[in-house]
Amino acid sequence: MTKSNSIYIFLSPILLAISIFMVWFLPMDNWWCAVLMCANFSWILFITWKSEGLTPFFLFLATFIFLFIGGRFWAVLMGHEPYELTRGNFFKMEQIEPRVWLTSLTYILLFLYTATLAYIALPKKNRDKSILSGNLFTNQHLDMGLTIVWCLIAPFILYDVLHKFYVAMVQGAGYLSLYADQMKDVVPGSGFIASMLYVFFGIAMVFGSERTRKLFLLLVFFKALVFILIGQRGKFGCVLLFFIWYYYRNRKINIVRLGTFAIVSIVIIAILVAMSSRDANSTLAKPHAMLDEFLFSQGVSISTFTFSQTIDNYPLVPYLVSFIPGYASFYSFFNALPAYEAGFANYLAYSLNYELYESGHGLGWTLLSDLYLYSGRTYIGFIVLSILFGLVCAKVEDASKTSALAATIIYTIFLNFTFLPRAGLYTIIPLIVWTVIMYYIFVPAVATRIRVSQVNWSY
Repeated sequence: MTKSNSIYIFLSPILLAISIFMVWFLPMDNWWCAVLMCANFSWILFITWKSEGLTPFFLFLATFIFLFIGGRFWAVLMGHEPYELTRGNFFKMEQIEPRVWLTSLTYILLFLYTATLAYIALPKKNRDKSILSGNLFTNQHLDMGLTIVWCLIAPFILYDVLHKFYVAMVQGAGYLSLYADQMKDVVPGSGFIASMLYVFFGIAMVFGSERTRKLFLLLVFFKALVFILIGQRGKFGCVLLFFIWYYYRNRKINIVRLGTFAIVSIVIIAILVAMSSRDANSTLAKPHAMLDEFLFSQGVSISTFTFSQTIDNYPLVPYLVSFIPGYASFYSFFNALPAYEAGFANYLAYSLNYELYESGHGLGWTLLSDLYLYSGRTYIGFIVLSILFGLVCAKVEDASKTSALAATIIYTIFLNFTFLPRAGLYTIIPLIVWTVIMYYIFVPAVATRIRVSQVNWSY
């Protein structure tokens, strides 16, 4: 452990304790609350950057802090009405109950500090190495197999994406058409092709030739671009983050240029959102006002987290869906499974406002809500799971420098991982399971002679 890391690990618990004390015992209006939280956000990003640089975990923290959880706080500092910081959202517009709000702030601080400290404290054996990529592998059989898989997957993805675009934009059904089926029962096998796209995207990024990697990158980018035009904005931002990270993974990072890329990316997303079917009636406002509104709207996940704590009894199925791939589809073979009972996000929206949910609206979910529920709604359990999260992220990232499997996992889950503050473990863990299965089935079966120099195939 470096000397600077030791200082960060020593100072951070003190700052955490002071911040939690201020949250609970010092009367603060919403503006000062935003100042306190943004100060903590800045510290967490600073120590992560100084310790590890531009890693997937750092980018996860960036989306957590600047957008999905922290967006409202930054918007308030930019001039947004402070009163709106503690209100709900269109599902439940009234002000969040003070004790639930303070509890939520405490959980946010606990997660950021414990997960980040666990992440930077774990010794990194391969700190100065780059994540494995296709440049290390030369196997025509495997590359041809990946090309065939792309040819099989692409028509399904393109049809699905273009059909949704046609319904939303040409027929005028709009953004909510993406979720028109959420009141119906779960259809067995739904979502499998989408999962396979990301699984083979990960395999291609490690084992594919430059041409094959570009094919999968193009398909993923096209899907995200069409969806943001419809109004689904988060994933497009994650794709842009991936390109930034992928470009810099083997380069010396210029922090000024990186910051410029990030700002330009946010502006591009804000403009595309304003042009999308979701905001078809909006106009392009002044840049400052547009950025303010964009940050505030993206920060809606903090209200999702507060609402998730108010539901007492979630169904059993979502607890298993987060870990078992295809569990909802399997269950639906034997029992009718309404969509609102298949996932935490759907059940939360259904419970808060049945009418809005039935019309296609939703609230999404958050990693924080997952940790809150799986911890038994206790601070101790939450801290333990947060530490485990940070350690696992550090271990997988470090292993990806020498392990082809770990590198494949990183590439496969990257988009969902950086979106995790606004989604849940159900978007990550089943995907990892699918990746491991396909890795050990597809790669050995197709690549009869893979020449790899100094690479561990195990993980």
